[in-house]
This record gives sequence, structure tokens and C-alpha cells, in this order.
Amino acid sequence: MTVKVLLIGIDPREVDLSDPFFAGLTRERISASIDESLAEMKSRGWEPAFCGVHIASADADVEAALVEKRDCIVIGGGIRVPPKNLVLFETIVNTIARHASGTPIAFNTGALDSGDAAARQLNQLKKPYRSRSRFHSGLSAGVVRHRSNAAFGELVPMSGFASIIPLCEAIDVKVKAFVDRPIKGT
Repeated sequence: MTVKVLLIGIDPREVDLSDPFFAGLTRERISASIDESLAEMKSRGWEPAFCGVHIASADADVEAALVEKRDCIVIGGGIRVPPKNLVLFETIVNTIARHASGTPIAFNTGALDSGDAAARQLNQLKKPYRSRSRFHSGLSAGVVRHRSNAAFGELVPMSGFASIIPLCEAIDVKVKAFVDRPIKGT
């Protein structure tokens, strides 16, 4: 069975090159990086595709790309990292949730590590991934530390957002316990 991976990024013609995240890049370099990433995924024996979203039609662009079932969806750093792209990121995530529920979602740090990001979710990475920080880099890398595993703190691949729900519930319980605690002297 061929593994089908969708890489979602901003159409290079619409990238705001004045944003510090894209400092030193050109539209041509961004396009070349996407092409290199797709070629690298193809060399793994996968069937990659690129969805270049337009800011004004991101929902429709992603929906059209999700007509075909995918085994993994990689959301590019250019969408999720720059603060001004927050609404775009939310739109894309919600579109994926509506049209490809249950499909693993991965996050890259740049176009050239999209294959590794997808491999983490597809459990095909040759060497185990270890996050540097306890939570933030693990979450951006598509893994979370989960207490219910045999070894406390073991890294667990996220499958879409389903694997993060127990983590969020644990955080909610701890916050509620802290807020509801009795205060001395009152």
C-alpha cells in the first residue's frame, strides 16, 4: 500500500517576505524547498502532494486537497509559527478536523524536514525522536509525554489531536485543584 502524505503550506506567491520568520528567503527558494521536500518523500516510496493555500481561500484549498484520503498531513511552519498567521492556522486545523478526522497531523520546522515530521506520525523514522524541552518542542514535533504509558514521560506520537486530549484533561484537573485549594488564614 502506498503511503499518501499531504504537505500544506502557504502558496509561495502569497508568502509575506517582510515577516521575520521568512528573513532571507525568496519565493523561488521557498518553491525549491517544497520541491525538494516532495522529492525526499517520494524517495521514501510515498506519494506526496502539496497544497499551496491562498490566504483568502485557505478553507476551500485544504478541503479540495482532502477529497483524496491521506495517511498523514504535514502543516508547514510558515503557517503555524508567525503570530499573524494564527487565524490561518486555526482555519486549516479546523478544516482538517471536519474533512479528515482521524488522519495523523505532523508539524515541520521547515520544508526540508517534512518527511521526518510525517515519518514520526507514521512510525517510520529510523531513529527515535527525543524532544529537547519537556513540552513545547515535543508538541511542535508531534509528540507528547503521557503518564499512562508504562514508562512515565515516554514520548508518544500524536494521531491527529486525539493523543493530546488526556494531557489537556490532566492539566485541567491540576489547574482546578490549584484554584479550588483552601487558602490559609481565610
